[in-house]
Amino acid sequence: MKHPPHQLVALACFALLATGCATPSNNADITHNSAIALGHKAIRESVPIAGLPAHAFMGANIQEKGSYRVSSNGFCPVDNPTRVAKSFIERCESQGASINNGFCQASENSDDVLFMAKLTRRGNSDCWTLAVAEPVGSIHSNEYRNYLLGQGYVPKAQRDELLKAKQDQERKRIEDQAKRKIENDRKEQERLAIELPKMKMRGARVCKNVGDSTYIGYVEDFTDDKLRVLIQDGFLTLSPYIKSKVDAGTIWWDQYIVWRLC
Repeated sequence: MKHPPHQLVALACFALLATGCATPSNNADITHNSAIALGHKAIRESVPIAGLPAHAFMGANIQEKGSYRVSSNGFCPVDNPTRVAKSFIERCESQGASINNGFCQASENSDDVLFMAKLTRRGNSDCWTLAVAEPVGSIHSNEYRNYLLGQGYVPKAQRDELLKAKQDQERKRIEDQAKRKIENDRKEQERLAIELPKMKMRGARVCKNVGDSTYIGYVEDFTDDKLRVLIQDGFLTLSPYIKSKVDAGTIWWDQYIVWRLC
């Protein structure tokens, strides 16, 4: 009996899994609690064989590196690798740690990485590569740490430096913003000192910005803090030749500080 191409792919996948390619015999010491074993299990569950989907487990490669071991797995999940990623998040959190950029950190204040689990998409395909690394002996092995650094792990000292730089940048932004406000307030007070006596004159031509429009009117009356303005016209502030919708003859009572001479 002939099988459709997608079923042949799945059957080949089943054959690979049946021969134990996911966990080679020379790695029989990998325990159930191993992050690598977890990765193999999560991948198998994300690529079901019973329904013969057109998605195949593409084999595993485990390398012993002395004080640590690494595993590289290619797979094409039925939907997306969310289930695989979730498995590692749950495993990490169950150990009182947290995942950060694929590294399961014992705490934010240490460089103890319980394991690494990184998913990388293969080009524009629906297939992914899962790279897992875990210590075999001491979690403080220099070989293991150097490998993690090569994979993009940022040590605490560097994280602290980056955080301080970010905080300094934010502090400077706030300080600069405060300085600009003080300078703008000073300029506004200088403007009002010059213009206010002239605006508090009946018939004075004044302007006010509202949104992206500028409105023009004439002072009819005033109090100590307000101007009574008869609106005459309006236009787009950045395009004065384009008129804004305005009811000519409308009376506006506004604080004098929002008006300027024009």
